[in-house]
Amino acid sequence: MVENAFQWTFWLHFALFIPKFRREHEELFDRLRANQSLSDMDPAWMAIYFSVLASTLMFTDENETINQRPAGVTFTGLLRNWYDSALLFLDRADYTKRQDVRTPQAIAILHIVFNNVGDVHRHQNMWAVAIRQAQQLGLGSDESNPDESFCEQQIRRRLWWTLAICEWLPIPHRVPCLHEMDFTCKLPDEVDDEELETASGRSRLSRSKPRPVRYHIAMAQVSKIYYQLRYMLRLREWGTEDVARFVFDADEQLANLITDLPSYLQFDEKPTTLTEERDRQYPFIPWQKKSLAKVLLYYRMAISSQLQEHWLDGSTDGARTRAICMSSARGLIHSTLRETVDASKLRPWAITMNIFAASAVLALESLHTEEDFSTEIQQGLDFLERVQAQNLVAEKAGKFLKEMTQHH
Repeated sequence: MVENAFQWTFWLHFALFIPKFRREHEELFDRLRANQSLSDMDPAWMAIYFSVLASTLMFTDENETINQRPAGVTFTGLLRNWYDSALLFLDRADYTKRQDVRTPQAIAILHIVFNNVGDVHRHQNMWAVAIRQAQQLGLGSDESNPDESFCEQQIRRRLWWTLAICEWLPIPHRVPCLHEMDFTCKLPDEVDDEELETASGRSRLSRSKPRPVRYHIAMAQVSKIYYQLRYMLRLREWGTEDVARFVFDADEQLANLITDLPSYLQFDEKPTTLTEERDRQYPFIPWQKKSLAKVLLYYRMAISSQLQEHWLDGSTDGARTRAICMSSARGLIHSTLRETVDASKLRPWAITMNIFAASAVLALESLHTEEDFSTEIQQGLDFLERVQAQNLVAEKAGKFLKEMTQHH
């Protein structure tokens, strides 16, 4: 399970440094073999451990776990057990009282799980705790950490930006409790864990090979673009021309970000023998590419919808943003049809919310136009049904979307 975590979830949360976690994991089993119990272990680390197990189980096909589960324990039961164990050990670590970097680490990992098990309010409240503790620990301040090594710096920046990304890209949108002027933390460098373990100083490393952290950097850039737009819109009541300018600026920034992505993260990259060989060598690439494509389509849709009230007023700006929004929503749904991975890899609640939002946008728009979106809406419903196992968000979203379409 832990080896699966290194492949499927560590690059999603970037809360942990793989070599360090691997060593600590080996130490745990050495102590268990010496007949020590879980209650003897450091509760803060055990919270991280069970967070890793629960988040990785989210990406695992149920049939793959049959031999790993105790007799009589269902997949859902195991997920709930590991999730509850992570929360239990956080409580034992007095996580709201004690400053410990492992608190934001564990919560960042549980971000993958919270909403899938229906803990939406706990998710939001614990995320605020994670951000506040990270601030108290100085994770968002490069100036407060002058003596850290290059490796320590990168680990800190990765974790901080995970917190910022998820705070600035929530679905549905909420007022953030973290602002850009609150921190001075640069984006992490494009360097992988094995290189970090051996890197001395700040020597520039070769960029010739794909690295999982490039996805993390792109997500941070998307989050900054969307945060800055939402921040501007909240400053005061703006006129339509001002809002249109902000929207088009943000959309252009997203377009430039897409252009600047390396070829292996470009969704329209032409497959060749070399790219197929590369993807076998770096199995994270196909999943990152598809995941990032969904994110970019979703936020192009979300950004352009800021002018939704002007879509049908005959204005050029309204027509342009409507076209962007509709094509992005359709593209988002069509991207799910090309998925070849098993449904377990599509369980994360964020993917579910992306598809639901795209389907809902098309369903609402169909009320006001003659354009037929029924095929895409049905495809969205089919996707939500496909990933309903271990995903309460998908179950509720599917019911809501059916009600919308039935009333239509």
